Amino acid sequence: MATISDFRHLGPVLGLLLGAGLLAGCSDGDAGGASADSGTGNGVGSTEIDGELQAWVEELEAGQSTLTLSGAVTSNNDAPRDSVANGDIYRPGLGSGAARRGSNAEGPYALTLYTRGAHEASPDEAVRVGVSLVLPAGAEAGRSYAIASFRDADDDQVQANVRGDGELGTLGRQVSGELYLAELGERASAAWRFEATDGRGEEARRVEAEGAVRGLDFTPQREARYEITVNGDSEQYLGRVSIHETPNDYAMSIGNRIVLDVPVGIGAGEYALAGQAGDGVIRTSLMRHDVKEIDGVIRLSERNGVFDAEIDLEASGEDRVQLSGHLEALDLNR
Repeated sequence: MATISDFRHLGPVLGLLLGAGLLAGCSDGDAGGASADSGTGNGVGSTEIDGELQAWVEELEAGQSTLTLSGAVTSNNDAPRDSVANGDIYRPGLGSGAARRGSNAEGPYALTLYTRGAHEASPDEAVRVGVSLVLPAGAEAGRSYAIASFRDADDDQVQANVRGDGELGTLGRQVSGELYLAELGERASAAWRFEATDGRGEEARRVEAEGAVRGLDFTPQREARYEITVNGDSEQYLGRVSIHETPNDYAMSIGNRIVLDVPVGIGAGEYALAGQAGDGVIRTSLMRHDVKEIDGVIRLSERNGVFDAEIDLEASGEDRVQLSGHLEALDLNR
């Protein structure tokens, strides 16, 4: 399993955080290129910890979670369960809608946990229900944070909602509660309680959510981080990598409309980048720029079933392009 500590090469911010102990145990299309928050200075939180929330974490074994729902949907299994088998995930924030967008190295990070439950209108039909919690940038272990809706949360509050299949939909217009963050680094541990409401008065749908997770491993996202210079103007890029599978290759978009056609079955090693594919050569397209010649190299290294890469290329024509940086967590194995 790749962990946050594996991404130290991504920039000085992570090294500072690791050195301070904040991230260690005590602590599609064009893939979306908005820079992630820096992960420093915003997640103030409180050092006053709710003893009950703390106990919920401590009662679990590493790798376990629990989730209890009541109201518009009622969970049907409140017992501790294996987090991985249950589909729970700890990763960078996805950034859709009002949700915070995160990066592997710097966050903000998100927890999503699942259970089965019955909607009040269909009590005999069990559906999958998920609770999403997006931490503030710079969140620290050993602190508690207020919980609010994705739309209304302040920078130092957790964003949360409840989403389910069938009639439930998403509940999260009005959200209030508290989260205790026990661990944030290679693994995450936390406990929370909140109420999510849609509508007002007697017609409002309400769900009360309580739960905890202990020792959930970090799951990195496919990510590109590089410096690109076009006709003398340079910028830093940070965004997700999207991969589209075809019968013979993976069309891998790394942002800025740059696509690498990576052959199926590729292994660790060094490969040339050029405008046409060949033996040991990966076809590379720069669709945003007017170039005729492409010359570059990508170095793939495999770790825990995924690839990381160093990439360098130069392209020339009407435009002159230089790019140098890193790609992470590329799942290129079928």
